[in-house]
Amino acid sequence: MKQKDFSMLNLLELLEIAILIEEEAAERFGVFSDQMAVHHNEEAARLFRELQAHEAAHLARLQEKRRRASDLPISVKALDLLESVEAPPYECVHYKMTECEIFEAAVAAEQNAVAFYENLLKRLKDEEARDLARTFLEEEKRHVELLENKRGALPPCAPLCDQDDDPPVPHA
Repeated sequence: MKQKDFSMLNLLELLEIAILIEEEAAERFGVFSDQMAVHHNEEAARLFRELQAHEAAHLARLQEKRRRASDLPISVKALDLLESVEAPPYECVHYKMTECEIFEAAVAAEQNAVAFYENLLKRLKDEEARDLARTFLEEEKRHVELLENKRGALPPCAPLCDQDDDPPVPHA
């Protein structure tokens, strides 16, 4: 399936895309938190919940902005994105994740969102949509900076992936 051409998005469609991005990120961080809780990694579960709350707050602001803007239907949907823009991939999460690894995954996800909006800005034709995309780009850059600052306060990362006491077993 080919990704939708976003160059002709209008302001409302761009707002809807941003809502879809934030919904996916909030949902995925919630899933990761639940997974960590099941494996008794309470610190990782707490941190993923914080990241989920941050994304949910951003989502609520976008949804309110969308409600105020218009009730007109739009032509974009989640499948148009093909991949998550602002959520870490499922395969990067493991039950022994450390705070450091979580922050690294979160920073990488926010950097993906920065790249998405930078690329979108190069292609958007609608000036109102371009202005909104610039706003979203700056917000995502601030998110990266915030997460990098929090990450910087932690000890250096020591990935534990190779020390898995319960490695996944492929099913035939």
